Amino acid sequence: MRKPLFFAAIALGMAAGPCYAQRAALPSPLQGQATACGVKAEVKSEFAASPARVQVLAERILAPGVVEQECALAGGARYKRIVKRHGAAQPLRLLAGPSRAEDTEGALLYEGFEGWDDTTKNWIPPTWSEINSTGEAGTYGNGAFTWYVSAQNGTLPNPVEGKYYCIIPYARVTRADKTTEDLPQDEWLVTPAVTPRVHEQLSFNISYSPLYLYDMSNENINFSTMEFINRVVAATLKVYLRENGGEWKEIYDIEPAWRDYTLKQLLNEHFGQTSQDVVIPLDGYEGKKLEFAFRYVGLRGNTMELDKVMVDKAKLTVGYNRPAGAMYWGLSKDLEYPFYDAESQQAFTMLHVPAFTPLTWANTSSANVATNTWVYDDGTCANAVATTKDLATSYAPSRDTIAGAYGVPQLTVQADGFANASYQLAVKGVYAGGAPRHDGAQFPLTLANVQKDGIGLLYNSQYVPLSGYHKYSKSVWTNMLMGKNPTDSNYVAPFGFLTKLEKPQRSYAVKRVWVMAYGLINAGTKLNFAFYRCSPDNKPYAPFASAECPYDSIVTISTGSSYNYYAIPFDLTGTEGGAPVIDRDAFGFVYGLDSEENNVIYLLQTVSYDKADSNSQYIYMLGKKDGDMTAYVMPATDILDAAGNELKSNLYMELETELPWLKAVGDTVATTGAAGGTVQFGLDSYPDASALNVAVAAADGGSDASWLSATGSGRNTDAALKVAVQPLPAGVTQRSATLTLSYPQCDNVVLTVHQNVLSGVDIVTAGTLVAAFAGDNLVVKNAQGVVEVYDVAGKLVGRAVAHGEATIATSPGRGVYIVRAAGRAVKVVK
Repeated sequence: MRKPLFFAAIALGMAAGPCYAQRAALPSPLQGQATACGVKAEVKSEFAASPARVQVLAERILAPGVVEQECALAGGARYKRIVKRHGAAQPLRLLAGPSRAEDTEGALLYEGFEGWDDTTKNWIPPTWSEINSTGEAGTYGNGAFTWYVSAQNGTLPNPVEGKYYCIIPYARVTRADKTTEDLPQDEWLVTPAVTPRVHEQLSFNISYSPLYLYDMSNENINFSTMEFINRVVAATLKVYLRENGGEWKEIYDIEPAWRDYTLKQLLNEHFGQTSQDVVIPLDGYEGKKLEFAFRYVGLRGNTMELDKVMVDKAKLTVGYNRPAGAMYWGLSKDLEYPFYDAESQQAFTMLHVPAFTPLTWANTSSANVATNTWVYDDGTCANAVATTKDLATSYAPSRDTIAGAYGVPQLTVQADGFANASYQLAVKGVYAGGAPRHDGAQFPLTLANVQKDGIGLLYNSQYVPLSGYHKYSKSVWTNMLMGKNPTDSNYVAPFGFLTKLEKPQRSYAVKRVWVMAYGLINAGTKLNFAFYRCSPDNKPYAPFASAECPYDSIVTISTGSSYNYYAIPFDLTGTEGGAPVIDRDAFGFVYGLDSEENNVIYLLQTVSYDKADSNSQYIYMLGKKDGDMTAYVMPATDILDAAGNELKSNLYMELETELPWLKAVGDTVATTGAAGGTVQFGLDSYPDASALNVAVAAADGGSDASWLSATGSGRNTDAALKVAVQPLPAGVTQRSATLTLSYPQCDNVVLTVHQNVLSGVDIVTAGTLVAAFAGDNLVVKNAQGVVEVYDVAGKLVGRAVAHGEATIATSPGRGVYIVRAAGRAVKVVK
């Protein structure tokens, strides 16, 4: 599995509470002590720009705007990276903490390389061994080009867990005449022996540059066309095993998976370090004594990093994704949580989905699952069961009350030889349709799952907001991405921050956007927001709505210290007028944080520990490269908390919106007689039915529909459309018309009214129940059991038992009557 790459970051540890009065006052995030993923770090209010820890030894221009840099780390190891004029050097991935106990408990082998003393050179764990090449690479510098444990350095990726990993540098030496020479390598790192049990597997994480699996020498590359002349493997990683000290057997090679990628794809999409989790089943080796070896072999490759090596039983993993486009209830403008339990100090939210809409809960469980069991609330049964891989649901509206919310689906997976595993989305319930309302308050909708934090970026002892602005942001980002201090002609810094909104199952209009923040926003600041379309490769284009928020419109929630919370509103206008509509993938983009007002702004983010959650935040970078302006979008991120636990993060970009619905209830076709009268159709409507747009059109080739007029009233299931039908003109025996009901973001409802003459008898039909007057007798067809006739006042005026048909002798006067049979009803006009 390819993991996202990003930056070493720490959370500010903001206290959670239902409103600001219940929150403890927070220290300035630029003062005091902070713990960065288990590493103690001094975080100060002032920073001096520190020199980069990466030394660029040489550069080679591969193509216009594309430079290959050879870099030396503080410890002397070298690696290669690509720097693009319109892109970033390979980004850092976040520093993680040690494995949680439940992840490694019972493992036959677990090595995270955390036993290093951070000092001893060329160290590997004492129970591991090496088989090094006999050439110069294997002996140079007392092991400088062999496997050894190291901390993250320069712009190499961070370990996926803990502080250390085992690296293998590529071998390049500088001769006495200042020329450089690449050395062939064949370096093996060997595990201690283990004896696998049933369902055992070998797993590890490897970080590497896919581009540099291939020889990038000039003779192999046509840089004008960006194609391989000769596709030559440079250096790869192979994995071997042997039984009882016997012959080595290759069981994995990292290179073949990339053979179908073109040079353009590798250079444009895979030039940086890729972090990959590899799992190799050990079926058939039960009870055999095995050793494993990681073999780095080749010439002119690039540095690789090995971490989290484990031999353990395969596990069932369980999870599912929320329906595409579904959002959570967010924070109020006073930063109150929708639901908060003071005793446990836990905040909760609802998942909000459209009503009367097919939804899919996509199963993300592991491939070794044999059976899936869903327990879910279908509206009629709180414990309905399904055994399909994915769960399909559709919910009736919750109707403005949390009492109408549905239970959260629970998925349990099973397979022979494994313990069952279960998962349930961590929300209070599933709320369908309408607006998020509770206790008289209306909340916005967001991708966030309740918990809020400002996330800081720690790099080279400097600390700035990850998503936000500080006067040292330019220094930190330039050092990290360009390997140098900023100058007027070379720098990079965030210009704005984006959240990607998924294409919803049903479109919605956005009335207002709230962006939540923490820090110090000074008077005179003007912040901006825009909605952009999203390209297939996740790039913003074509703005379709925008707004500006002056300082006076910002809602300030005091914390009692120099830093405050802020709710920043943006009242949007679409480029075509009216509220913008989200009907496909889109980006929300907030910018203007880097004003001259010396702001310190942390955009609030979620911190969800649910691996089924997604990351949707992007950073729009702006700067100069050798004097030329450059701009690009950094992709979504993974971050970890101070304890090293992986979490998902989204910006608190909250949308004031609602999810309306419109649906016909009962029959959509009615027939009335020659005398005309009134036909009523039942509706289930979020807006009052008087607000619906009704378009009347003649059917069956007719040209005139003026004989109908419609009036709507009521909402929810009390909504109805009354249609007044004029008498048939002389000489006309029948006519028909359709009424199309519409409301923004709802499915249209089409109703049909027929009017005709049947042997002089006026008749109204509904479904298969048919009733007609023949003189003073009422004839009812297609009915079984008791048939009752009521006048409009509700008085019973006739009754009979039908066996398919019944005739009820009555002598009522002219008017409208209601016939009821077996739960069905029909109006009949005399």
